[in-house]
Amino acid sequence: MHIVTVDEMRELEARAEREYGLTSHILMENAGKSAAEILVEYMSKQHSKSRREVHEMLVLVGPGNNGGDGLVMARHLEQWGAHISTYHWKEQLLTVNGREIP
Repeated sequence: MHIVTVDEMRELEARAEREYGLTSHILMENAGKSAAEILVEYMSKQHSKSRREVHEMLVLVGPGNNGGDGLVMARHLEQWGAHISTYHWKEQLLTVNGREIP
């Protein structure tokens, strides 16, 4: 398995947009939704629970595209019934069910 560097990833993303019209927004949406699907599948196997059972989850996000991927993941998990809290590392902002907690 080859793990790409930051520069390689930037080039791959630029190429995806140039050659296939996949914008950074589309890539982020796909990454976040895929991460949510993988997490739900993993949790259902680990806890013998159905996909639709409610879970309490904390999503830790930082700045940049990875943080954006995490927020997209959180949105999908919430749409699927999970109770989501997020902590934005850079802004030191905690939200619970979409409400900012001071």
